[in-house]
Amino acid sequence: MISLMKSSTTYKDKQAQGGQTLLEKNGLKVQVEIAWKDVEIQQLKDQLYLRDVEIQRLKKIIDSDKNAGIQRLEKTIQSANDAYK
Repeated sequence: MISLMKSSTTYKDKQAQGGQTLLEKNGLKVQVEIAWKDVEIQQLKDQLYLRDVEIQRLKKIIDSDKNAGIQRLEKTIQSANDAYK
């Protein structure tokens, strides 16, 4: 019982002196850890966004190449058809 009162007094003394108790330090530590996790999550989201942008860019290039190839084939077929007329 005496030790409980002693620690309670110490806790109150710390608060009165403006010092941080262990509980307060742990709370701040958790808040900092959460903030860092939030930063890491945002960085991962940014990386995913940039990859999505790059994927869309590459898809456009592939589609453009496909269209150009199709147009070349159509011109070749048209030329061959014209040659046989």
